[in-house]
Formats: sequence, C-alpha cells, structure tokens
Amino acid sequence: MATMPVALTLISLLFSCSNTKGDQVKLNEVLFNGAYEFIDLTHHFDNDTVYWPTVRNFAFTQQTATNRQDGSWYATNDFAASEHGGTHIDAPYHFISDGQRVGDIPLDKLIVPLIIADVSSNVNDNPNFVLYKSHLDYLLNDNLGKPCVVIFKFGWSKYFDDKNKYLGINPFNDTLNFPVTNTSKFNGVIRLFERRLQRPLQWIICMLHLNELPLRHLFDYLDGKISGPFTYNGPIGKLLDKCETRAVVEFESIPGQLPTLKPDDLSTDQKYLFEINLAVITGSCADDLANKSPGKMSHARWLTKAKQILRLYISTPTPSTNLIILAQYIAKVYTPVWFQIKTHSSCKDGSRHLWKLIESSRFLSSALKAVIDPVIQRNAYFAHPENLLLMMLTDGEKHIRELAARRILKIRSSPTTGKLPRTFEVPELNFDAKSYIDLINWQETNFDPPILKNKTNDELIQIIEKKGDETMLFLRLPCHTQAVERSVKIVTEAAMSACDKKARDGIIHAKLASRKAMPKFDSLSVEVAEWITTSYKNIVGVGVDVASVDPGSSTDFAVHKILLKAGLYNIENANLYTPIPEYGCTALVLPMKIRFGTGAPLRLVAICPKQIPVNFQ
Repeated sequence: MATMPVALTLISLLFSCSNTKGDQVKLNEVLFNGAYEFIDLTHHFDNDTVYWPTVRNFAFTQQTATNRQDGSWYATNDFAASEHGGTHIDAPYHFISDGQRVGDIPLDKLIVPLIIADVSSNVNDNPNFVLYKSHLDYLLNDNLGKPCVVIFKFGWSKYFDDKNKYLGINPFNDTLNFPVTNTSKFNGVIRLFERRLQRPLQWIICMLHLNELPLRHLFDYLDGKISGPFTYNGPIGKLLDKCETRAVVEFESIPGQLPTLKPDDLSTDQKYLFEINLAVITGSCADDLANKSPGKMSHARWLTKAKQILRLYISTPTPSTNLIILAQYIAKVYTPVWFQIKTHSSCKDGSRHLWKLIESSRFLSSALKAVIDPVIQRNAYFAHPENLLLMMLTDGEKHIRELAARRILKIRSSPTTGKLPRTFEVPELNFDAKSYIDLINWQETNFDPPILKNKTNDELIQIIEKKGDETMLFLRLPCHTQAVERSVKIVTEAAMSACDKKARDGIIHAKLASRKAMPKFDSLSVEVAEWITTSYKNIVGVGVDVASVDPGSSTDFAVHKILLKAGLYNIENANLYTPIPEYGCTALVLPMKIRFGTGAPLRLVAICPKQIPVNFQ
C-alpha cells in the first residue's frame, strides 16, 4: 500500500500563528483571504430526515409566525428528536459506560484536520458492501502525528432523500393491524370465504395480536387513555418516552421464566425484550443494557411499550403499585407467552399458547382479571374445538392423541359434519382450567378440524404415531399472521399502482427482488475498526456517509464498540454529496452541547483549499 498524501491544512496554518492580539488579524486574513471555501457536510433536519427506525424521528412544529401590532415580525418553532438521527455524532458513552459524553468532548478533538477516504469506486452502488483493509489502495496518513478525523465516503449521500433505499429496508408501516371485519362470525372476511367456497375453513387468528390485547387493556385501566400520537395522560405513560435516560437503581426482582434462546436468532427488538425481562427476573441489569434504548414511542407497537415499562420499572426507586403490576404482568405473562409463540409457531400450538396466557395471568386480583378476561374470551379463537383437537392430535402424550382421534372419528360419523350453515362461535372459557384440554365444555361441541378434511381415518392414526411430525405440511402454518400481513400489504400496494394482473405480479416480484438485493447498507468491518484504533493513535473520530459505522446487518454493533471504547467519536449520515478534496481540509465538528448526551445532532463543516497548497507533501 502507498501512503495517502498529506497537505498543509488551514488548521495547521492557524496553529502556526502566535496568540498575540496583533497576530489575531492574521488568523482572520488566513480564514477569509479567498484561498479556502466552506463546504457544509450536514443534511437538513426536518420531518423527513432519516432517523434509525426504532427511535423518535425529528418532529418540527411551527408555533408562531406573525407580524406583531408594532409592525415587527416574530416567529418561533419547536422541535424534538432522538440524539441519533440525521447528521449526528456518537459519543463514546453511547456504548461505553465510562466513556465521554457529548458535552465532555474537548474542542481540540472537534476542530481538526479532515481526511476523506473515498471508497465509492469499490462500492459501485452495492448496498451490501462492507469495507475491509483490502479495499484501500493506500494507508491513511498520520497527519504528521496531529489529531484528525477520517470520514469514509461510500457514495450513499445521494440516496438520503429516499429513506427506504438509504437504509436498505422498509422500516415504515411494515405490519398491519386487521380490524374485526376479518373475524365477525356473520359477515367477516373468513365467513364470506366459507360461504363462497361452501365449506368451513380453519380459523387461525394471530396469537401475537391476542397476546398484546390484555396488556393494552390493563395499561389503559391502570394508567388511562392516550392523549396524542406519542403521549399519555397517566403518570406512567408520561415517563415512558425518556425512560432510558433514567439511571438504573436497586429494584425488586420479579419471578418469571423464559425459554432458552439463541441471541443470534433474535432481532434487535426481540433481543432487548428478552434481556430486559431477564434483568427483571434476576434483579440485575448490565451496564450495556441500561445504556440501550427500548425504542421509539408508538401506540401501535406494544412490544416496544413492554420494553419501556420494564426499563422504567428498574429505574424507579419507589415504583407505584400500578407500575409494579404492569411490570409483573409483562415479566410473568406477556414476554414468556410472546417468546413461546415465536419459538413454537405452528398452528397446532395456538391452543397451548392461549391456555398459557390464561394460566399465567391468574396472579392478578379479581378486579384486574375482570379487565382482561373478557378481552381473552372475545378473542379465544384457539379455544374452538377445531383448534383444540389439532393441538391434542399432536400432543406429546399418546393417550391425549388417541382421545383426539376418537373424538374426530365420532364427529365424522355425524351426518351434519362439515355442512353449512356452520357458524364459528368462540366457546365459553374455563379460566380455572389446569390444562388446555379443559378450556371448554366438550359436551357442547361437534366439529372436525377443516384442515384435516382431506385426511383419511388411516392417516389420522399415522399422525398419532408420528406425534404431529413437522414433515406434515399443514402443521407448518403459523399461529400468528405477521408474514401474511406483510404479503397482504405488498399486494395491496401493487393493486393501487396497476389494474392488470400481469402488471401487479411484476410489481410484486420486483419489490421482493429489491428487498433481497438491498437488505442492508454499507459500512465498516470490524477489521478496519481494529486497524484504525491500533495503528492510528492520532485519529480522534471516524465518520461515514451512511446510517451507521456498523453494517446494516449488524446486531451487536461491534464497530461502534471498538471505536468508542478507544475514545473515538463517530459521525454518521455525513453529507458528502458535494465533491470535497480527500486531503488538505479542516473539519468543524459542531454538535449540540448536550451535557449528558450519548449523541447529538451535528453541524459538520469542512474548510477546504481551493487549490492544492504549495507545500503539499
């Protein structure tokens, strides 16, 4: 590798001047003598600015803009946002518990020579590109041993106005919440399909949605209704939005049980929920978990709400009775059931999940059970005998499988089985049941699971012997509908763009292919991060013109941790759309001076020579 060239920067000239009052004029002359130009490397901040999908977006609100009675003009606005969005800085404290916070970073690290490492020719618009040492045909110069900041140019700034392409994902509105029109027993979508097909269908209604409904009603009962898109009226809800800024205190553990999971199998959201719930169970919260954000406030994301409630609980010295109840419900009911659904997602398991939800919530008082039990009763679709028999037929106990087979064979001998009109009625639940088998009164039921319609009696016996082997394709149908809802969404979007079936099909396939081709965004490898921190002790900051110094596929943010642990700050979403020399520039890294900030919005400016200095080395 060759060594990257070095040019005498403006800051070198400034440092070469003395600090006498007379020489101050010379500093101004150097700054404004026409030899240098100011290049803004900052993206505008507005309501469309790219922010990480799980954090609070930039919200700009105009308050006043008017001519006053005396003829003068007066205008003022409000804004609110996460620290980490748009062009911003990450302070070491973002991932390192004893690292510097934004307000502590000294100025001599913020006004420094700037090196632009242009690697865009290697990227070639590939959103999956990760930078390794082998991609660099030169060594970063040591800037004569003086502090400097290095920003890697991937050529991604041109996509900043297209959030989905810039991030390489579609993080906005990627799930749907279906209304009751799907499940009405008279004119719901499923019932209409049954009438059209003239046969009953298996009612597989999303268990993940059911799991969140009792928590939603319990929260409303204990803390009150919402007061706006991101706000609550109650004392607990008002504290959720900034719960991660509160220090963790000694807190009372809440007994609970979680399944054994592989962390790599979980998304960032799921991993946080698992870890914060485990912290509540054990009574101990690790520093790195305490420093993480549970996510952006949203009334539609109850998984995030559960994380926020637990985070608030472990940082409240004297939690209220209502906060304790909510934390207990999440730790004992919501989270264990959520992960049970995700790890045992077959349609055959739905009835067991429903019983687990009921059984786990019996610790609540009679008054609170009166709040959630009607919600569970209304949505207990997996308590219908058609679904219960499916669970029983694949149970681990052979005598239960045989009992299910006998019931199905008896039902099949009835002359009315499978004929319309058949109304799908949610049966009355036994909330004191000790097993999912006892959830209903079997004397009042007479239904054969429609999903088994094409299975002969001999094949039923085979199912009993195989214990519901997963090779049976119908058992692969999930008991939750997230994937189905995403498919419905993409078909709906295609239908809004094209009427012709072939054209719609083309749009759908193009979108799916695009998602496969662009699931990530470019960034640095661990190898490059370690190389910088071990070989270049004078580099004080590392930046990128993408959303993160870690690749978009990262879940452990290893590059962040390596750079920040070494005391460097990170710059993300730098605007390098305007051409800028690779050398000879000075960076003005000007973050908001947030005293305890883990990061901050940033005004990033480069002061660059219009010509290569004569003392170019």
